[in-house]
Amino acid sequence: TYPASGTAYQGAWNVYPYYTSGKFIVSDIETGLYVFRFGDPIGISQNGTEIPDEYSLGQNYPNPFNPSTKINFSLPRAGETSINVYDASGRLVENISSGYRLAGNYTVDFSASGLSSGVYFYSLSAEGFNETKKMVLIK
Repeated sequence: TYPASGTAYQGAWNVYPYYTSGKFIVSDIETGLYVFRFGDPIGISQNGTEIPDEYSLGQNYPNPFNPSTKINFSLPRAGETSINVYDASGRLVENISSGYRLAGNYTVDFSASGLSSGVYFYSLSAEGFNETKKMVLIK
């Protein structure tokens, strides 16, 4: 957090990342207090500002797909979430997204360019909610 070289202290003194707004506070001993906001990982976007009433995991589209598809999901509360893809035998193939998310409606892009044709399952886990859906990759 230091702005120039030659300072005696080079790093954060304190970090507070627990605001539901998605912002977090960082302070250092020499230059003060900073307010940051977590950015969205590439391929995940929040749709509007509406807060849904319940958790949901949408059917991917298009389905069947080649090589990429979109997955919609909704979170009524902020919290830790993960979206995973599994093959037909139940083996984890890829973690598309994991981490803290604010309440809202989201779309994630999934590219299966490194996978072979077949049936796959994707699952949303968030704060006690779990749902799984099937998707088909055709190359």
